[in-house]
Amino acid sequence: MELTHYTPAYRVSADGEDISAVIQPRCISLSIVDQAGIESDSMSLKLDDRDGLLEMPPRGRVLTVALGYDETGLVTMGQYVVDDVVIGHAPNTMTINAKAADTTQQLTAPKTRTWQHSTSQHISLNEIVSVIAREHGLTPVTSVEYARTTYGVVNQTAESDINLLTRLASDIGAIAKPVAGRLILVPRGQAKSASGQALEGVTLSPNAVQPGLSVRHGLREQYGSVVAYYHDTDTAQRKSVKAGSEAPELVLRDTYDDETAAQQAAQSRLRRATQSPSDLSFSMPGDTAVSAEVPLTLTGFRSGIDGQWVCERVTHKYDSSGFITSVTAVAA
Repeated sequence: MELTHYTPAYRVSADGEDISAVIQPRCISLSIVDQAGIESDSMSLKLDDRDGLLEMPPRGRVLTVALGYDETGLVTMGQYVVDDVVIGHAPNTMTINAKAADTTQQLTAPKTRTWQHSTSQHISLNEIVSVIAREHGLTPVTSVEYARTTYGVVNQTAESDINLLTRLASDIGAIAKPVAGRLILVPRGQAKSASGQALEGVTLSPNAVQPGLSVRHGLREQYGSVVAYYHDTDTAQRKSVKAGSEAPELVLRDTYDDETAAQQAAQSRLRRATQSPSDLSFSMPGDTAVSAEVPLTLTGFRSGIDGQWVCERVTHKYDSSGFITSVTAVAA
């Protein structure tokens, strides 16, 4: 869809009340940052305060932001809780910064506990996600392919709940993130909407992006093998499996339910360690279909650019120059 000929638009509501008409004459810029995994999504609204009449919003006020075009309609980007306000002088401005409403301080607070059953039964990843979601008033959404992922014991030592989930998810090639009242755990590159439904990937050709696209191809991680431990129920012993045979060796922290689960985790981690990390950066006319974890297919560029990517960080920005989406992605 050709977006350059459309009229950018936005809507901002404060505690449910539409304040777009009030801020429109003062709006310098409005930006939304959507990030993958553990990082918090955020919003920033910069306003003209040349007359000094703007009042600071109270900390904790909930702002709902929608972006899009007059011709195609607006898409709600999320709810954000006011976190801080920056007052500028010469020129006089007020910048309101807010964090995604789902990212609570409790979710990022360090905890120490052990995840295991008192009986010989192993604890499932589903159970861990469900308990943490319930503790934070969220609804758990876990992909069906992880229903049989279990552990003998998982240690959470001075580690936040979201960091624990991100660590466990990373071992199996997944991501964990709070989204619109839900705590989701899904395969990396399989983004979910606020309703928990899968989001379609986006295909881009050279005429869909602005000049300046770049790809950085880095060196691979220096791990030649990965070791994972599991609990052998027949011998009641802790045993190990190994993926790869070269040095140096990386040892995974968790004890897995069985040999198969441990081998899968070791192979998944080794696969990431042996892939050369590649970063893609570009800007394009504002498109709300592009968000963190959305799969991208680039075609028609050249070798080294064409291929499959996954959005890591997406910034949607509205200002005097229009509506621009800036993307940082990694190789899928």
